[in-house]
Amino acid sequence: MLSIKITHVQELVPAELPERKAFALQFLARMEVINAWPWNILWTDEAHFHLQGSVNTQNCRIWARANPFQMQSLPLHSQNVSVWCGFTATFIVSPFFLRRLVLRVQ
Repeated sequence: MLSIKITHVQELVPAELPERKAFALQFLARMEVINAWPWNILWTDEAHFHLQGSVNTQNCRIWARANPFQMQSLPLHSQNVSVWCGFTATFIVSPFFLRRLVLRVQ
């Protein structure tokens, strides 16, 4: 049996390659001037918890003899709670909980 993790990835569009390369070069150039510059970056992340019970892919595994290539259909807009947090090398910005209600126009 194999433990197969559901994976979500961001699509890397070839047209955006010059922008990604320019960002990387700018980042390296700033480090040449101020080596500790990355320590001042505010890194952020968010997680969305959908109230209809969609799967958290960090904790979900499918046990099978071969990859079943399973997909989970989700509604486009569902009620959810979002959690946002940020941090630098020296401090953490406390999490913010944001509840979003989706109202459908009929």
